[in-house]
Amino acid sequence: MKKYFSKTGLDENKYLILGHLTFFALFIFSFVLMLERMLYIDSGYQVFEIIKAEYFSINDQRYSMYLFQIFPVLAAKLHLPLSVVMHAYSLSIPIIGYVLWLITVYFLKDKKSGILMLFVMLGIRHTFFHTISETFQLMFFAVFLYAWLFQTRDFRTSYLKKTIYYFIASLFIILCIFIHPVAMFFVAFVIGIYILNKDIPVSQKVMITILSAGIIIIRFLSLKQGSYNNSFMMSMSELSDKVSHLFSHKSTGWFRHHFPDFYWIPLLMLFISLFFYLKKKKYWHFAFLLGFVALFWVVTIVVYSKGDGDVGMERSFLPLFFFCGIPFMSEVFPNLSWKWDKLFFIGLIVFLVVAFVKISNASIPYTKRLQKMEEVFTMANEQGTKKILMTRKTVQQIFKQTSWNLGLESMLYSSLKGIDSTVNIYAVENIDPDEPGYQDINVYFAVPWWTYWYIDRLNPHYFKLPKQLPVVLTVKDDQLVMKEFSDYFAEME
Repeated sequence: MKKYFSKTGLDENKYLILGHLTFFALFIFSFVLMLERMLYIDSGYQVFEIIKAEYFSINDQRYSMYLFQIFPVLAAKLHLPLSVVMHAYSLSIPIIGYVLWLITVYFLKDKKSGILMLFVMLGIRHTFFHTISETFQLMFFAVFLYAWLFQTRDFRTSYLKKTIYYFIASLFIILCIFIHPVAMFFVAFVIGIYILNKDIPVSQKVMITILSAGIIIIRFLSLKQGSYNNSFMMSMSELSDKVSHLFSHKSTGWFRHHFPDFYWIPLLMLFISLFFYLKKKKYWHFAFLLGFVALFWVVTIVVYSKGDGDVGMERSFLPLFFFCGIPFMSEVFPNLSWKWDKLFFIGLIVFLVVAFVKISNASIPYTKRLQKMEEVFTMANEQGTKKILMTRKTVQQIFKQTSWNLGLESMLYSSLKGIDSTVNIYAVENIDPDEPGYQDINVYFAVPWWTYWYIDRLNPHYFKLPKQLPVVLTVKDDQLVMKEFSDYFAEME
């Protein structure tokens, strides 16, 4: 086995260069593909809310998102151009991720964890176009938490340094726990590895465990009844039934189908790490790693048993790169021989290049959707009809992709050319001629659970929508046609 694990003290500087290049590429992609990232479902909703109130938009008590909304909120308060506000939000994630990476590799001098942060790119495709996907941000928080806990033991030589150590640890545990429910797995995994480490004093293990448990309990107690987070809860009988049919769920099918698309990488790292633990006779580490990853996979399959879109499923399995990556980078990587380190480095470069190519390819339907929206805006502005209704069937015909947030996305996108270009498009299952809201010139169409918002409450620095009745957009002979309500229903009859 010496040909695989023999040389220690590998030259890690080349990985620093690769890290800078990876974040630079992430920054460029986030800038160039800003529209595709910001004008789709939740991302568009949050940026619209930020502009509307010139304040933060935090949902489901995910308070850690305050950190990522500082830039767009500041831009909106300063009434900077709409494109600046949207770019600020799109770029906030790579900027904060890059800062954490810099601190990790240069201040904490933990290059192994720095490499681990790069793995996040291997697990995203469509998730990249869901800017506010909290699991993406969580990967950076959790890796930094791990690096902080394990690389700063020499800071604990005085009461002040111990206080700083526990304060920063608590801060990042809070940032993790209050960004997404799956964070409890991240924190539990880090604490498990922490407890198994023989070099850490027992008193410190107890302190960190108490802090983590306390923060998790506070998170549970803060959950509101009927919240989105509670919607994943299920009864014991339902849980038992889903576990018994584990390999027949849609989520299992999705994972099986996408396994060749880089999901084999974390499993390969898992098996190598398990083999390494056996070789080193670290049986508790072996049992913990195997049991934890298996538990997470089962829970993910069960929770998302009904399946979800590519965005939802990608972010659900993204943590595998973290759970399998930590033991590989901390135990196996430092002991690689020179030849295997070279192979690993070349492989990582290839995988990252392919990952960005896949993100670029994934952008195509989002870009085409925006191009079709622009056609509608052009027609609407030419005809002076700024409020447009259409059926979901028509939306599918035109855009190929549906979005519950079309009402706000259309206003954001159209207003980029100026407030006088604002257009409001909204989709419903069927257009009801007796719906009162369609006769109210004072409202615009927003989201399904709260359809009518008042035009007078729009932020005048970014939007200008005339008070008029909506028209209906249809497709006839592959051409877009706008019709008044009376003409539309007369034809329907």
